[in-house]
Amino acid sequence: MKIGRHARLHAGIALAATLIAVVVGTRAEQQAQDQRTVKAMMQNKTTVCVGRLLIDLPADVKVSFSGARLGSVDINVEPGFTPQKAAAVIAEREASLAGQLNEYERPSLEKRVVADGVNFQATLLYSGREKPVTRTLNGLPVTGEEGITVEAFGIKDDLFYRFKGEGLSSPKYEHSVIELVKKFESLTASSTPSESGFCTENGIIHDPISPGKNETVTMFASIKGHPDIAIRLDTSVLHKPQESLLARDANNDINTRFAANIKNLGKGPRELNGIPGEELLDRFKERNGTTGHMFMWESLGKPSDVFVPTITLELQTGKGRPGAPVNSSLSDEAVLQLWQAISSSLRIRPTTETKKVGHADTVPAVPLGELAATGRTCPQTGYWHCGEPGFVDGEQGKLIRQGDLMPRAVIRGAPGLWQKISGSVQLREVATVWKLIAYGSRLDNERADGNDGAV
Repeated sequence: MKIGRHARLHAGIALAATLIAVVVGTRAEQQAQDQRTVKAMMQNKTTVCVGRLLIDLPADVKVSFSGARLGSVDINVEPGFTPQKAAAVIAEREASLAGQLNEYERPSLEKRVVADGVNFQATLLYSGREKPVTRTLNGLPVTGEEGITVEAFGIKDDLFYRFKGEGLSSPKYEHSVIELVKKFESLTASSTPSESGFCTENGIIHDPISPGKNETVTMFASIKGHPDIAIRLDTSVLHKPQESLLARDANNDINTRFAANIKNLGKGPRELNGIPGEELLDRFKERNGTTGHMFMWESLGKPSDVFVPTITLELQTGKGRPGAPVNSSLSDEAVLQLWQAISSSLRIRPTTETKKVGHADTVPAVPLGELAATGRTCPQTGYWHCGEPGFVDGEQGKLIRQGDLMPRAVIRGAPGLWQKISGSVQLREVATVWKLIAYGSRLDNERADGNDGAV
């Protein structure tokens, strides 16, 4: 019996429809299963402190940090140390520096200082003094200060902390490391501190922190059972305005060149718990045929403001070995669900009164913005700024302690003929009106001398 052409056509259509139904049904079930997986992930959450932020992640997550940086000081931590191992590392480093010469052909190691952090003790090594460098400022040669490298090492439980400021201006900034150590508290990975400050890996730098300091730290997270998923949160203080996320995307020719490989799943302004920002959600197809996602949210913050940093949150799927991407382990709907849960939890960490560290700090007596003229008794320890053109201390302000007389401001004067010929910079003092721009601590004016434990 022959089957007619129309009958075969109808049979083929019916079979195709059946296959499509099976595929659609399978895909829908996979999506539903993925969404149940994400819901289970986020039922038990872990909260991580990153800089001045908190974020909630799945409990079954592995978190790591890049080294943090505050101003010119890098901070790193290594687990698995004993006191004996830490002492051996410090002794080896000290012996190495003692056998080197600085740029003056003198022994590199100048002194060894012991200082107390909030809950541990650190050994500081001062070494590598460098000769002053002459640079051009406003067309004139200006000779700076000498440079020096300061390293600090401390252990708390099994965590070994390293602090390093390299080529610090001496004497102006060589005390940055010891000042930071005195404000640093070692923390467990699960700790969520209530005091104001900046969280690093297994630690917090307690406020007050000088305005204009660059606070930078990056957190990375991976989820057990989903090795292709990577989460990244970066917070930093930038000194110049940056182009926004959506503006960069609009100017990116990759979107045009690979339009067939990129599908946008959402973009636009998005505020997270009072933090303004922009969001860009893309699915992409790689050359090897795999499909992944790149979701990003960014807040530009304010330049040179530690309390309004630039924040970038990313979630990527489809990550395999370098050069070998894999298919996303979650469907579009599930990735969007996971992104929504994680990104919605990003928030500024609520804090209580600043923790007291070292010596007793002065309780703020006047509000920020207080004005005080030259010759008046300083009403509050802190950083004071004046609007005089050429103010030497710049945007960071000058640290003035409560009870001291408000000083005259040091400013760079307009160069005269002799200054232009000789290349020297003319400095002069003027009476001015100072403005309080940040609270400070007595710790901010201490010096690492023999009384700090030099041996």
